[in-house]
Amino acid sequence: FHELPLKIRGAVKFLEIETEFKLCFPRKSGEVLYNLARNHGFKIIAISDTYLDSAFVKKLLEKNGFIFHEIFCSSALLKRKKTGNIYPEIIKKLGAEAYEVLHIGDNEISDIEKANEKGIKTFHLPILKDVLYSNPYYKNLFKRKENSLLTSAVIGATCEMIDASNKEFCTESLFNGSLHNLGFIGFGGIMFAFTDWVHQHCIKKNVNTLFFIARDGYIMEKIMKIMFPQAPFE
Repeated sequence: FHELPLKIRGAVKFLEIETEFKLCFPRKSGEVLYNLARNHGFKIIAISDTYLDSAFVKKLLEKNGFIFHEIFCSSALLKRKKTGNIYPEIIKKLGAEAYEVLHIGDNEISDIEKANEKGIKTFHLPILKDVLYSNPYYKNLFKRKENSLLTSAVIGATCEMIDASNKEFCTESLFNGSLHNLGFIGFGGIMFAFTDWVHQHCIKKNVNTLFFIARDGYIMEKIMKIMFPQAPFE
């Protein structure tokens, strides 16, 4: 990256920041915890190990409905959660004692272990993919292909559904006896992958006319229009 011309580096950085802003959205369980703390009148701060500046992080959080008393970024303090040296600095800036602070995070090392070492109480909110992989069926299904863009999209959608369900995640079955889970995770994942394959095949073969035959083609046509609204198909 550093070997690229300055103009290209600037364009790439701008694209990355723009994409980050567009694609970041609230985690439902985190939103619940945030609202709980706010309703009880607690002072809420945000801490991030990031190269992004505090102004951008503030803008990103506010876009998603989160207002914090203060935002601390490693890029500004030049200290990190990963090493633990950011926590004493923040405690000092807050004028608080370590035992008065509760830190919530998803990283077992940076957010939990390192904060505990500084005398801070913690609450671990597991990474959603770790929750998903606690079910051996999903781990075996997704793990070997998780670097695929298509598989990553399916994993992301599945994790979002798990988080939004507000129910304990079952680790002993695929769909937990739920028709919604069967349709969303099972049928939805299959149709997402198949529709993507059809789209790629049409591009490769220069096909510009597709016929979706009722009844089986009805749902697939709707999926195609959602996934590829600009596709040049009649």
